[in-house]
Amino acid sequence: MRRLLENFESRKTIIKITNISIVFLMLITFAINGIACGSKQAEDEKLSANKLKVEEKEKLEKEKADKKQAKEQQKKEQEEKVRKQQEEKAKKEQEEKTNREAEQVVNDNNSMVSTTEEKSTVNKGIPKIITRNKSVIVYTSKKDDKYHNDGCKYLKNNKMEITLKSAKKGKLKPCNKCRPPR
Repeated sequence: MRRLLENFESRKTIIKITNISIVFLMLITFAINGIACGSKQAEDEKLSANKLKVEEKEKLEKEKADKKQAKEQQKKEQEEKVRKQQEEKAKKEQEEKTNREAEQVVNDNNSMVSTTEEKSTVNKGIPKIITRNKSVIVYTSKKDDKYHNDGCKYLKNNKMEITLKSAKKGKLKPCNKCRPPR
């Protein structure tokens, strides 16, 4: 019996050792699988982290490109604004120059009319017109129903200086001989 007991005890020990070995093998298997799973999971995490880094880098590059483009656009707008201002300035200067020249011509004409009694003459069929303040000056007399250029032989001694506009309002007709402006 002792032997039996020893045998039984030894079987018990073998079973325990076997059970412990099985548990140990299972733990090792789970550990290996866990490490394998963990490494795959870690690899996935690394890939997603790399992907995020690439996306962030692309986003930063795009922002830089957008900023650069915005600066270039702003620079172009500024240059266009300066160019327009220069054009407007040149245009104003040209207008002022033209106005000064026109004023000089008007002043010269006014001084010619006021300082000398210049007579209009017919030059190749075109009468010389004397203007004062941009009004055409013609001549008539009190009893005359026509208006004339200065120096017309049909203009009587009592000549009066009037504007072409007032001559037309007074229903005066132009002289057929001296052909004043109409």
